[in-house]
Amino acid sequence: MTSSYETIGRPVGRAEGPAKVTGKAIFPADVNLPGILVGKCLRSPFPYAKIVSIDADSVANARRVPGVHAVLTSDDIPSHLVGRMLRDMPILARDVVRFAGQKVVAVAAEDDDIAEVALNLIQIEYDELEPILDPNDSLKPDAPILHPDFMDYLGIPDGDQVHPNSAGHASWSNGDVEQGFAKADLVFEHTFRTNHQHQAYIEPHASVVYLDNSGRVQTWVNSKMPFQVRQQLSEGIDMPTDQIRVNATTIGGDFGGKGGFMDTHLGFWLSKAPGRPVRMTMPLYRGIDGW
Repeated sequence: MTSSYETIGRPVGRAEGPAKVTGKAIFPADVNLPGILVGKCLRSPFPYAKIVSIDADSVANARRVPGVHAVLTSDDIPSHLVGRMLRDMPILARDVVRFAGQKVVAVAAEDDDIAEVALNLIQIEYDELEPILDPNDSLKPDAPILHPDFMDYLGIPDGDQVHPNSAGHASWSNGDVEQGFAKADLVFEHTFRTNHQHQAYIEPHASVVYLDNSGRVQTWVNSKMPFQVRQQLSEGIDMPTDQIRVNATTIGGDFGGKGGFMDTHLGFWLSKAPGRPVRMTMPLYRGIDGW
C-alpha cells in the first residue's frame, strides 16, 4: 500500500496565482503596443430614440482636434449586425437607438483626454421616443415594433414568434401535466421574475485590435470564448477566420459576463483608419447601463 502520493490528497495550487500576485499577469488593458491609440464612444443618453442627424460640421471639427486619428459614424463602416447568438445590433447605431448607452460615434486618439475633447464637439439631434421598460408591455397588441426587420436577422432562435417583439418562445412539459395536477395533494402556482444582475467582476471589458503588417487582424480580449470571438469578428469585418488571431490574456473575473466580443469590431475599424493599434476599455458602469 503506497503511503504517500505526489498528487492525490495534496492541495492543488492555482496555475495563474503566481502571475497575478506578482503583477506579471497580462490583461487586455495592459497590452501596450507601439503607437497604440485609445478608443472611446459617444453614446445615446436615451433608451429609445430616432437619430435625426449627426452634425457633419461637428464631426469635421472633432477630426481636426490635434491627436485625433479617427472619428467614425455608422456611415463610415459596413451596416453589419452583430451579436453573440442573435445578430441584432449594429456596430454603431444607425437611424435609431434602442438602449441608453448605445454607441453612436467612435473616436481614436492619442489619449483619453483628447478623445473626450473630440467627443464633446460632436452634436447629435435625437427624436426621443417612448421607451418600453417592461417586457410584458412589449408583448401587448398595440406595442411599437422595436425591430421591424427581425425576421431577416441571423441567429433567430427556433420556435414560434408569439409577437413581433418576442425574440423566442419555448414551452416545456414532461408526461401528463394535467393528470399530475389532479393527483397532487397541493398545487402551488406563481409567476417568478428575475431582474438583471451584474456579475460584479473586478476587471472591466477591454480589447486591443490592430491590423499587422501581413494584413492579419491581431486582437487581445478578455473573453472566455476566443473561437467565438474570432467567428463573430470575421462576420463583422468581412475577413476569413484564418486571418484573425485572438491572443490569450488573463481574465480578471467572469462569472458569466465575459463571453462576448467586447469592442473588437469597433476597435478594428478605428484601427484600420490610421493603421495603428487601438485599445478600448469599458468603464465598469457601462457594463450595467449599456454595452
